[in-house]
Amino acid sequence: MHNQFHFRSAAIALMLFSASVALPSVGYCKSAKTAFNVEKAAITTTLRRELSRATPDHVKISRFNITSIDVSGYWSLANVKPRDNQGLDPISVLLHKVSGKWKVVTLGTNLLGAGKQYNVPRSLWKRWQLGL
Repeated sequence: MHNQFHFRSAAIALMLFSASVALPSVGYCKSAKTAFNVEKAAITTTLRRELSRATPDHVKISRFNITSIDVSGYWSLANVKPRDNQGLDPISVLLHKVSGKWKVVTLGTNLLGAGKQYNVPRSLWKRWQLGL
């Protein structure tokens, strides 16, 4: 009976320890996902603002769907598909976070060479097709 008491105590202690180790990791995953959603929202806002006006660098894209956003540190690549048969092809938009704000660096149907031109970390060139 004495050994049974020690076994139960050890089992309870192990369960409590396991729970205390596992629970913080759940919170970490949730905050990491929240952080990504905040970045995604900021990038979406930047894209809506920048693409909704014509500039010397690009035509106005008034209505579009964002098909993907990939964030890596202070760099992001978003893929955008124009809607309403505007006669425009889907584009990729390279963004850089500067002083806490996302800025459009370049955009187009083909961003080959943009990695070197805009000093994007080399580790992203292949993933985002930015190399030569």
